[in-house]
Amino acid sequence: MGEIKMLSAEEINNLKDLNKNFGKTLNSLGDIEVKLNLIKQKETELIKEKEGLFSDYSTLRTKETEITTQLLDKYGEGTIDIDSGKIELI
Repeated sequence: MGEIKMLSAEEINNLKDLNKNFGKTLNSLGDIEVKLNLIKQKETELIKEKEGLFSDYSTLRTKETEITTQLLDKYGEGTIDIDSGKIELI
């Protein structure tokens, strides 16, 4: 076996502090990784919700076209007061 020497108290403390700081840094990196994963999951949920809303919007536009066509066929062209239900024909 080789010769055994002792580290000074300061050297031991420096190594312990270094290990402690590595642990804190790795723990913080892990926390950030978890937060990023949660953000990605939320982004996926929001994208799905947005796609559903665009689909709803498209359906509403189709319904608007149908109603407009029905009203034009029945009354002709005009301006509608939606509150009173009156239509002023052009």
